[in-house]
Amino acid sequence: MSGNSLTICFLAIALKFFSGSIMYAPLLARLAKVDLSKVRDGNPGSSNLWHAAGWKYGIVALALDYFKGTFPLFLFIAMGLVENPYIVSLAAVGGIAGHAFSPFLKFRGGKAVATTFGAWSVLTKWEAPTLIGAVFTLFSVYNKLIGRSKTTPEEDAMMVFLRICGTLSLRDFETFGGKV
Repeated sequence: MSGNSLTICFLAIALKFFSGSIMYAPLLARLAKVDLSKVRDGNPGSSNLWHAAGWKYGIVALALDYFKGTFPLFLFIAMGLVENPYIVSLAAVGGIAGHAFSPFLKFRGGKAVATTFGAWSVLTKWEAPTLIGAVFTLFSVYNKLIGRSKTTPEEDAMMVFLRICGTLSLRDFETFGGKV
């Protein structure tokens, strides 16, 4: 089947969004009898789960969030189902957006750090995760400098936006061989 089939492309993007929207930390928090909305900044992510329920729960949630960023996208590419680099990029962004704006949490979600890391790992053949680390580190250092221990919803949205822009920019850079 052609990697340019409109149906396959749409399904790849929709499946990535759905995959991204599955929030593993809240599911694991239920098993640990923890309410993540009452932990630190209330974010439904692996960091708060790690803080509230311990490293074993946190590391499982972190790994699942990372792999939902890598596995479906890698599968589409490896099987040759999606070949168009723009569709691959949109599918990657779909997974990130699914995590950040999960319909299972009334379109609220996590910061999508691990999911973005996973998507970028596949898109850039493991080179761009350094960029996400830099964005995260900049926001972390900024918060330390101003004496805050948590981010605001606006800052969280900005981090997601920067990750999405970075993902698309890096993919375009790679697609055009550095001639953007």
